[in-house]
Amino acid sequence: MNRDNNGRFIKGNEAAKGKGRPTLRQEYDYQRAVVECLTMDDWHAIICRAIADAADGDAKARQWLTDIVLQQPIPFHAMYLATGEREPTAMEALLDDMAGY
Repeated sequence: MNRDNNGRFIKGNEAAKGKGRPTLRQEYDYQRAVVECLTMDDWHAIICRAIADAADGDAKARQWLTDIVLQQPIPFHAMYLATGEREPTAMEALLDDMAGY
């Protein structure tokens, strides 16, 4: 058995030795890189492909489009990136404070 009665990994389990989720700061850095490189033409092509795939029965494409259309909550740092601001803000200060979590 790999887990205890509470569902936690038991000591010595190889799966429990992974790095886990990246820090919020790392996620922010990856998202910022995507936002800086993704053009509106690229995004348009991706959306058009997802619509075509969804129409052909692709359940994942349908779910992805539904999440976008029904406004799945946008992460706060993504909203910050959308403003185009490049000056350090309270958001970046918060992320700096949270580095390592």
